[in-house]
Amino acid sequence: MSVLTAYGTSANDGIFHSNATYATCRTATSGTTMQIASFSNFLIVGQAEEQLVTLYSIYRSFLFFDTSSITNNAIINSATLSLYGERDQSDTDFNIAIQNGQPTYPADTIALADYNYLNCQYSSNGGQLTSSGWNTAGYNDIPLNSNGLLWINKTGTTKLCLRSSRDIAGTTPTANTNEYVTFWAQQKGTIYRPYLTVNYTAISALPSASTIKG
Repeated sequence: MSVLTAYGTSANDGIFHSNATYATCRTATSGTTMQIASFSNFLIVGQAEEQLVTLYSIYRSFLFFDTSSITNNAIINSATLSLYGERDQSDTDFNIAIQNGQPTYPADTIALADYNYLNCQYSSNGGQLTSSGWNTAGYNDIPLNSNGLLWINKTGTTKLCLRSSRDIAGTTPTANTNEYVTFWAQQKGTIYRPYLTVNYTAISALPSASTIKG
């Protein structure tokens, strides 16, 4: 068995949207980039409702991993996404869920339209982890399930979307409630960056017909 540890690239980013109406916030066709390279070194997953005004915010994050070194005919046995926690702001616990919009979404340079979960087809569940006990002093590991293993791109870049299970379900936050966690992005530095560990079995390619002598 072979093991690949693929670290997140600088393309990682997040998009959020805020609106006084939760449904409008959730189904918006675009959002605002978190611009982590300019303002922070962390990414956010979850949702919230402001204290002094009625204003909902939803945060979705996107990660990129170079997995092109895995041969195309390899068998993916298991994989784990590891996120170094920065803050736990989950007054109400939820699941951090891995979703998939490949091959098109998200764009390798994040586009505001990547927020649109309908256009991006962020579907199914590739693995999840509860926010309860979110570790802010080390890594939080999310094993990919059978769906998630199929999303690993053996010929290029694996692109993953992280969303709150309550965002996916369309569960409106109660007033003055935070339902989000943050984790360090690649820009924070080598000991904090997200990484994807892939365990796979390399299979030798079969000879082509032209190389087989009768």
